[in-house]
Amino acid sequence: MKGAPKGMPLPAVNSVTEPFWVGCAGHKLLVQRCKACGTHWHAPAPLCGNCQSRDYTWEQSKGTGAVYSYFVAHYAVHSSLKEQVPYGVVVVKLDDCGGVCITSNLLDTEPGDIRVGMRVKVAWEDMGQGITLPRFVRA
Repeated sequence: MKGAPKGMPLPAVNSVTEPFWVGCAGHKLLVQRCKACGTHWHAPAPLCGNCQSRDYTWEQSKGTGAVYSYFVAHYAVHSSLKEQVPYGVVVVKLDDCGGVCITSNLLDTEPGDIRVGMRVKVAWEDMGQGITLPRFVRA
C-alpha cells in the first residue's frame, strides 16, 4: 500500500481517543493500560475490557512487533481506495505493552509478500488536519 489516498475519510476524534491521536501527531504510539489490573488495550476505550475499571493511563510503545495476522482486501471499502486494491491489512502484535495488537497497513510490502511473523516497526503518515496515522514498514 502506498499510503492513504486523497479523499480517504479521517478518523473521528472524541474525548476517549484524543490522547491516542495527540500521541500519533507527535509520532508516539500510545496504548492504554489499566491501573487496577495492569491490562493493556487498543483501540482506545473508556474502560478496561478485563476488569471494567475506568482508571487507566497511556503508555508509549516502541512501535516494534510482528505480523500476527493479515488479509488482502480485494474490494474497496471506500471509493477513495478503488485504485489501491488489492492492499494488505495487518494485525501487528507489539513487542511491548502487553503484546497488544494494532490493525493497520504495511506500507513497503506487496500484499502477496506479507507473512505472519514478519518483523515490523511503526511508520507515521501525516494526513493533515492534525491527524497522523500509525502505519508499519518492515523492520
